[in-house]
Amino acid sequence: MKGTFVLAIIGILVTSGAACAQAPAAPPSASPTMSPPPGTLQPPSASPAATKATGSSASSHHSTTTLDKYKTEGEAKGACGSDPVAWANTSSKVLHNSGDKFYGHTKHGMYVCQSAAVKAGYHTAK
Repeated sequence: MKGTFVLAIIGILVTSGAACAQAPAAPPSASPTMSPPPGTLQPPSASPAATKATGSSASSHHSTTTLDKYKTEGEAKGACGSDPVAWANTSSKVLHNSGDKFYGHTKHGMYVCQSAAVKAGYHTAK
């Protein structure tokens, strides 16, 4: 009888130990400097195109229009059709027309369709 009692106690201890090993650990307290656990982040609910402002604001100085830029004048002429091709200085947002001394020669720039560049906030050289 004594042996059965000892086996019963060992069985209880082993069973309770297994239950403790299988129990999930308590989550750590949330800290504002900790990153969320992997797999808990959700993708944005709307596409970037849907989150852009629609319409124009009189007080807005920036345009949400995407400007197509071309590496060569030939590519731009093919894409622009009857719209004149201009050289856009991408760092200053200044447009240089054909014949201008900076046309195709600024450090930061690309060929663009002039009307699309104006809509995107570029202005012609003075």
